[in-house]
Amino acid sequence: YDHLAHLLAFGVLTLLLWLAMFRTRPMLLVLLVALIGALDEWHQMFLPGRWAGIDDWLFDVLAAVMAVSVLRWMQRRAP
Repeated sequence: YDHLAHLLAFGVLTLLLWLAMFRTRPMLLVLLVALIGALDEWHQMFLPGRWAGIDDWLFDVLAAVMAVSVLRWMQRRAP
C-alpha cells in the first residue's frame, strides 16, 4: 500500500501544480515533483520509525510522469 500511497499523493500534487502554473512546462513540473519527492525521502531519514527509500522516490517520479502524460493527452484533445 505504501507505493500506491506515493502514486496517489504525488499524482495529486502534480495535478495541483499543473493547474496552478505548469501547463506549458511539463518537464519542469516533473523535475519539481521529483525534487519534492527527493526532499521528502531525505527528511524521512531523520524521523524515528521512518525510513527513506529509492523505491519510494521512483514511485513519486512515476506518479508525476503518469499525471503529466494524462494531462497533456487531455490538453491535446480539448477544443
